[in-house]
Amino acid sequence: MLRNKEQDAEKSIMLEGIVFPCDICKEDIVIGNSSQGIKVISKQTNLDDFFGTLETYHIESACEANEIHVNIVVIDGQKRYRGHKYSTIKTSEPVEKKHRGNIRLLLGIGKDLAKIISSSLQGCSLILCGDSPTTTLWANTLQELFTLSPFIRRKWIISETEFKRKFDLNPIKEAGEFILIDDSLLKIVRKKYSKITVVDLRKNKVYNAKEKEFAKNFVAAVMRIPETQHEAVLNYVTIQVEWLKRLLEELKGEMDSSIVETAACPIGNLAETVKINAVLDQVITEKVLGDLRARMRPEEFEIVIAHLLREVPALNEIVHH
Repeated sequence: MLRNKEQDAEKSIMLEGIVFPCDICKEDIVIGNSSQGIKVISKQTNLDDFFGTLETYHIESACEANEIHVNIVVIDGQKRYRGHKYSTIKTSEPVEKKHRGNIRLLLGIGKDLAKIISSSLQGCSLILCGDSPTTTLWANTLQELFTLSPFIRRKWIISETEFKRKFDLNPIKEAGEFILIDDSLLKIVRKKYSKITVVDLRKNKVYNAKEKEFAKNFVAAVMRIPETQHEAVLNYVTIQVEWLKRLLEELKGEMDSSIVETAACPIGNLAETVKINAVLDQVITEKVLGDLRARMRPEEFEIVIAHLLREVPALNEIVHH
């Protein structure tokens, strides 16, 4: 018992001096200061080739009366605050009540869910084949939990004649659409749209999709959480997706039309991610880029690339011309 107390004291000393601003109320938070109602919920340690050891802390603090502020922050090996990954206000109403059945339905498809959310997180269109209630529930849940931007959802179609009439006039776009159709039309859509992710909800099969490393690890982590811990599942999903949204907005905020003139160096015949990183090196200041890279893993950056290319035309022009 004495040894445990000594270890706790040593841990408390190591945490002293790590200070960051609460992203909700902007008050300074001192990690490990339990006297101020500050709790370390979890801590993850990662090694980065450039930054060395990076620690991600999940901190909850009673900054306001009857209100808990949640902050997910990154601390470097020198115990310096490098930035936020996520923040929210914790309410007394359990968030899982709204989504409890929905997210469990998605997890029922198994590991192939990683292929589906790889597409949805990148903003790529998906064709969902099944009955009307199931396809609608899938589209709703993907939009609410596993997308970084809004999707257009087309009404469920059962008739081959109606499908041909509507989709010949208005073909499916490669990004930003949920297409809901009866599973009897599966062969037609697979033949007509070989580049669009197709999900057969009757047989739990996914076509025309590759899983990204981020999505693979994401789904594996969610599936390790016991089924009874609904709030833990939703908290994990929300934190991961909100961080991707934040990363995307920060990167877009650092770019504008002037990057075409700024990025004067030839890019050459390189992989897309390498090209974009080369552009970022030219158009974003070293300090801003360093802070971003300290907080984002390569697999996280890979997910937002598709959004960056669609939403920043100047970047797309540099990379693909």
